Amino acid sequence: MKKISVLMLALVVACSLSGLALANDSDVRQSGEGNYSLVMQSGFGNDSDVIQNGDANSSEIRQSGYGNTSVVSQDGDGNISSILQDGEGNSSDVVQSGDENESGVNQLGEGNFARVNQWGNNNRSYGDDISVEALTQLGNNNISGVSQFGDQNLSKVIQDGDWNFARVGQWGAGNESQVRQGHHLQDGNYNFASVSQWGDNNFGQMSQYGDGNFYSLSQFGSGNCSELGQHGNSNSSIVTQSGTGNISNLGQYGDSNSSIVIQTGEINSSLIRQEGDNNNAVVIQNGAGILG
Repeated sequence: MKKISVLMLALVVACSLSGLALANDSDVRQSGEGNYSLVMQSGFGNDSDVIQNGDANSSEIRQSGYGNTSVVSQDGDGNISSILQDGEGNSSDVVQSGDENESGVNQLGEGNFARVNQWGNNNRSYGDDISVEALTQLGNNNISGVSQFGDQNLSKVIQDGDWNFARVGQWGAGNESQVRQGHHLQDGNYNFASVSQWGDNNFGQMSQYGDGNFYSLSQFGSGNCSELGQHGNSNSSIVTQSGTGNISNLGQYGDSNSSIVIQTGEINSSLIRQEGDNNNAVVIQNGAGILG
């Protein structure tokens, strides 16, 4: 009888474990004082992993659907992470090291991927679409990555549509970038945006509405500012600014327009407006203005 009982117990355990293979799974590990973690998962095949080391860190993960994964790692004090995923096969990876960093990810659809890496203090990564403060992706197969090194940097990324790609890298202090591809009234597909800023207090803002648009911004130095708007399809813009206090303002409305802006030195200013199709503009400036 004992052998039969042991065999039956083994079968029950094996069946239970095989059933769990399709259930949701969460793993939370916290070390320190005053940390908070919330995991809410509905559906099946969702997975969440949370690691928090330090004091007064907060993590919230909400996932519904099938096969979504979230990984949060926070090391330091007073860091905040929030993830919302609804759909199938979405993935979020958040790493924050330092104090009082804040990150939000919101993904609705299928096959979206978001990665946020922040090292330093008081960095912020989020969006503001539909009153949701999160790195926001609505649609399918979108990819976004945000990396910030330093203090008090701010990044906003919003993507609405399919197969869009956004990459943001900021090194220094007080830098700000805003990337928006598509919006809730008009989806955008196959758009690409890259923002890289090295230094302090640089600002980059861009919006692309349409399909197949390309934008690349690189700023080196301090107090540089670039703003871009592209509405249409297959437009391309490349902006590089190096120095202090340079300003670039660029707008393209139509299809297959291209622009290149290169500014080095101090207090250079560039304005480009193109309406129609197949227009091309190149601006190269090197000089030094008078700093107040």
